[in-house]
Amino acid sequence: MSDSEFCPGVFCDVIGTLVSFDKGEINKKVLETLEDFTAKGVRVTLWTGGDIKKNEELLHSLGIKSFELVPKRDYVGKEVEIALDDESPADIFSKYGVKIREYRKVEPIFK
Repeated sequence: MSDSEFCPGVFCDVIGTLVSFDKGEINKKVLETLEDFTAKGVRVTLWTGGDIKKNEELLHSLGIKSFELVPKRDYVGKEVEIALDDESPADIFSKYGVKIREYRKVEPIFK
């Protein structure tokens, strides 16, 4: 068992996972997955290693306003329940010190 603080719910990366920053496109499959979690009563949080204000502006311009957006660095030393991300768990741990209990790889569709 981990000594880390456990954070239940789903944590989804924004840029490259949920949306394309350059093209302003939504990954509809990921959005549907997040909406399914929400419908089941699972808390969904968007997180980013980037600029919160820019990410929030992009999300709002695309009509995505129903999820909380937080910095990944706020979870240093913690363990999240489920993460949807285009970065590997090792990279996330290396950059932000965050452990992930269940990882779901999202292939960037924005190339």
